[in-house]
Amino acid sequence: MLANAIDAGIGQIGELCDKLRHSGRADPTITVSCAPGFAVNWLFPRLIKFDQLHPDTPVSILTDPSPVGFAAGQVDVAILYGMGDHPGLHTERLLNERVFPVCSPALLSGGPALNKVADLAHHTFLLDELADIGGNPPTWAFWAEQTRQILPQPARTRRFGQANMVVQAAIQGLGVALGREPLVTDALATGQLIRPLEGIAVSQFAYWFVCPKAAMKSDRILRFHEWLFHEAGNSQERHLKKT
Repeated sequence: MLANAIDAGIGQIGELCDKLRHSGRADPTITVSCAPGFAVNWLFPRLIKFDQLHPDTPVSILTDPSPVGFAAGQVDVAILYGMGDHPGLHTERLLNERVFPVCSPALLSGGPALNKVADLAHHTFLLDELADIGGNPPTWAFWAEQTRQILPQPARTRRFGQANMVVQAAIQGLGVALGREPLVTDALATGQLIRPLEGIAVSQFAYWFVCPKAAMKSDRILRFHEWLFHEAGNSQERHLKKT
């Protein structure tokens, strides 16, 4: 069966593995693969709602996003960051990405002012190491170009290996980060982070709901899909009202 599916590509292999993995046993768990930053800052805080609505459909999270997991039969759904190029798989745009400077209110209460872009020269930039996935990555230089700003040299920079670490460093008042929506949506809503400067740049990238095409015929996947897109709509609508 697997040999016959090879010519049809990774999507068909993933569909078959899903059938084989769930045949003969009643395991309702949905395994979702996504990046650590998305898991920590957006998905985890919302999953309790899905658990309350569907207690018989547990969700397991893997923070190693890759379409290869479909072929191995390890993943049911992936939430992938990028430009949505996943041939042979069901792919839907889940959340757009916008970028803008963010910081903790505490950073400004006793430190240098941050009323204009030139004031960034007196602050620390918090940077995450973005993987090269093509396109024009949402960096500080990208934000400055898109918003027609002249970016000064910061007082210092701190680099982190994961986006969730950048968000936490900003919340703790360690510097100014380039906030990547939706990763900072909740922190802005609770007041842990603020937007000290005007200017929002629309990223080329987004977060995509990806799964084998046959998975969209599964009731449990459809339940998760419906809930996830409902939450995504609420998240962006709430933040748009605040900005």
